[in-house]
Amino acid sequence: MANTDRQSGAGPLSELTFAIKDNIDLSGHPTTAACPAFTRMPESSAWAVQKLLDQGASLLGKTNLDQFACGLSGTRSPYGVVPNAFDDRYVSGGSSSGSAYAVATGQVDFALGTDTAGSGRVPAGLNNIVGLKPSKGLISTRGVLPAGSDQYNSVHERLVEAFRHLRGGSAYRLHLACARDSAEDRGTVAYLEDCAKAAGLSTRFLFMDEIGIARDGTFVDLANGEIDVLFKLYPWEWMFREEFGQSVIGSRTQFIEPIWKAVLSTKALLPHLWRMHSGHPNLLPAYFAGLEGDDLGASFVEKPIHSREGANIRIIRDGKPVTETSGPYDGPIMRQKLVEIPDFGGGHVVIGAWMVASQPAGMLIREDSSLITGNLARFVPHVIEP
Repeated sequence: MANTDRQSGAGPLSELTFAIKDNIDLSGHPTTAACPAFTRMPESSAWAVQKLLDQGASLLGKTNLDQFACGLSGTRSPYGVVPNAFDDRYVSGGSSSGSAYAVATGQVDFALGTDTAGSGRVPAGLNNIVGLKPSKGLISTRGVLPAGSDQYNSVHERLVEAFRHLRGGSAYRLHLACARDSAEDRGTVAYLEDCAKAAGLSTRFLFMDEIGIARDGTFVDLANGEIDVLFKLYPWEWMFREEFGQSVIGSRTQFIEPIWKAVLSTKALLPHLWRMHSGHPNLLPAYFAGLEGDDLGASFVEKPIHSREGANIRIIRDGKPVTETSGPYDGPIMRQKLVEIPDFGGGHVVIGAWMVASQPAGMLIREDSSLITGNLARFVPHVIEP
């Protein structure tokens, strides 16, 4: 709970302390809605907050929440997970998770939250306190982030559902693997393992170099257990070059992502798409370097066909190199028309889409100080107001 220690003196509520959810305004203190990039400094307090202060109640702080009040778990905040007040192995409920926790643990006498579809009552119930939702229109919502505010982001929920229904709802064990030398990849796989467990699956993690092959061509783990379903954070083109990658076709393992994803993840697809659909508004002119038909002129971008995360990219403008990045990728090069990425003051911005089970599940915005979007580009939260 972020401390505010706002006291108003005498009044009928002068013996009571309270906290407010951080999508509710308090003058002179930031409102973040659990999204640092959204932070604003209100000049006045929310109507309900000011009424309580006028009656003498002491405001001790602002509480954490599921970002933009979208969620019922209390786990979707960059400021950390709000635990259940009785057992931190369980969720606190949300989105008014911090307010419920502050009351349940005796930090304040009461707390303000918001509730559109259970965001106040659910965490109250899970933390053994009372949650009240007043009749619509009884209390002014001035100074409260509008209930219709949202993000286009259902990635977590979609992942859990995709794991749950991968085998038509039947139980299965999921193995997960990544390269041993990447802490970032290990963290990503750990999150996906949590999603799989939330879907009710049995899981087992191992590093890629710990995967074995039985005499019958079956992939096995360190306990010699068959790997029936494998999520691997490891590029297919790397596996194709490795000895055990030759056993993929004959194995009984179901891979996430499937082997055909290798076609979508190579930039070699772009020249073919342009040849098939030249002039399409969603495509840029693209060619393999050195081949006939290249009409890009003196301004273009060069990319190795297997390059990832902005590595080994070179930008040519008016025949002169502008910037380039280093990296481990070589091999065939493709060229693409140069389109300058806009800079709105915080960096060069690109917009992408999260895909889960071949369906869009969220919008992502990234900013980079460079013209080339690299692996350290910032993810920028967004909010859609009604």
